[in-house]
Amino acid sequence: MGTLIHGLLEHAMSQKKATAEDLHGLGMWLTVEQPQLRQVLELAVKTVLYVSKSDFWDEAKRSDCSVECGGSVCSDRFFGLLSGKIVQLVVVVAVGM
Repeated sequence: MGTLIHGLLEHAMSQKKATAEDLHGLGMWLTVEQPQLRQVLELAVKTVLYVSKSDFWDEAKRSDCSVECGGSVCSDRFFGLLSGKIVQLVVVVAVGM
């Protein structure tokens, strides 16, 4: 279910306004190879819509976003190392950067 939620969140972050219908359609496409996930699709859509109404979401939408960044990231700012992973959605909420 994590991949489904991630795909829906990424779509919602990249759109000015994502509707339940948009997210449901995308969710159907994202679950083509895993149709068993369709039984939790409504819950996934509701979760993304709920999160997209939070103060954190508004702050993230105002921040710089990068989509489909490959490789490694190592920085004191990020408190650690992401190595050998594909980071599909990176949102940096900068305070004083």
